[in-house]
Amino acid sequence: MKAIVVGAGFVGTQLADRLDNATLIEADPAKYIILKRENAALQIIGGDANQAEVLQRAGIENCSALVIVTNKDYVNWKIALTAREFSVPKVIARLRDESYRQKFKDAGVTHIISPTEETITAILGEVFPTLETVTDILITKVSPALDKRISEIHLSSNSIIAAVRRGEKLLKPNSGMLLQEGDALSLISLGELDVDVYETIAGGTSPYIPRSKMIFLLLSQGDSKALKEVAYLCTRFKVSCEIVIRQGETSLIHMASSIMAKAEVSFSFQEMSGDILAGFRDYVRNLGANSGILVAVHQERKGMFGHELPMKFIKSLIISSPTSILIARGNRYERVLHLLDSSLIGGSCTRCSVSMAMDTSAKLYALCPHSSGSAEHDIVRTHTRRLSRIYGVDVIEDIVTGDPTIEFIQKVRAKSDQLVVINWNSPLIMRDILTRIINDAEASVLIVGGQEKL
Repeated sequence: MKAIVVGAGFVGTQLADRLDNATLIEADPAKYIILKRENAALQIIGGDANQAEVLQRAGIENCSALVIVTNKDYVNWKIALTAREFSVPKVIARLRDESYRQKFKDAGVTHIISPTEETITAILGEVFPTLETVTDILITKVSPALDKRISEIHLSSNSIIAAVRRGEKLLKPNSGMLLQEGDALSLISLGELDVDVYETIAGGTSPYIPRSKMIFLLLSQGDSKALKEVAYLCTRFKVSCEIVIRQGETSLIHMASSIMAKAEVSFSFQEMSGDILAGFRDYVRNLGANSGILVAVHQERKGMFGHELPMKFIKSLIISSPTSILIARGNRYERVLHLLDSSLIGGSCTRCSVSMAMDTSAKLYALCPHSSGSAEHDIVRTHTRRLSRIYGVDVIEDIVTGDPTIEFIQKVRAKSDQLVVINWNSPLIMRDILTRIINDAEASVLIVGGQEKL
């Protein structure tokens, strides 16, 4: 593996010396001469790595990793920006000032090494292992703990069941309590929760999100891209699709049939007469809360041709629907973006985000609205790492440095090939924010309600 190391300080020279095939770059001419004389075995070139020509001389076009370890964050950031045009698979950079973290990510740095953060984490984990974490685990119909008493649940010595949430009630657990479907267990653990606890209670590595059918509102030929997205999801979820359509729309029926047949999806039509929006809203309202049905509609992006569902209708649909609502844009998802609040990490929206990432093979971006080093951030960080390890999902932690809602909107607008999962009950998402996201985003948006709405 070919690697380039920028910055010939102690870390840089030691790293280049231990790698089999590494080239070291040093900008200081005097230091470069000394290094060449005292380290004959090392491949060293002199020059400013902020210049593309210097990186090319070092062999960046054929390298597998670029490691940037100068002692200035600004310099590291500028070098990463220069290197971005060469599409290096791995770009590792040392970070000293947390205010540069987002700039590093935007510059294409894939691995950020913060000596301060890593030291704090190591001390907390090794010297103070009694750091408490709180985790919610949902009892589902496939959970091994279903219909068992709490006394029959064998936990690791560092964990206890502190509370059981059943519907709207918070219950104090006792050894004879029988666990029911829908119960949410709040566990307190000293240090990180053992993975075996998830397997004992929740049942293995797959979060259970029941899905039985997709329902799609088809209004015009302009919905074809969104319908293809729904067909893709039906294929991934292995469920059928029900297409709601105005009565007598033979051309739309022909178009939809062609799309679904090509995707090899089982489908049916529900024809409605009269006001189709009012009829569709009433139809969705009557769906069972635990039906596992995902309702999808298409609202065209602003400035594009085609119909646009009124925001008033979408809001009323979200509020009145017992299930989750997908605003489809016609995308295949490369990433799932989720605003992860520390008070909601064990809730339905997080589980839904994980499940969607698993089903679509997308990366899960957990946007953390808490400052690095805060207690809330520690909870979220522990949770995202746990998700990654347990569920096999590529979780990328994304820390918010400013206003969480503003940054969330910016990240939603930044990419079209993503699914944005929003918790309708989240205190971080105001209704006007949701309106702006739905109206302005090119990404698809999935609005998840309360826990009973999955």
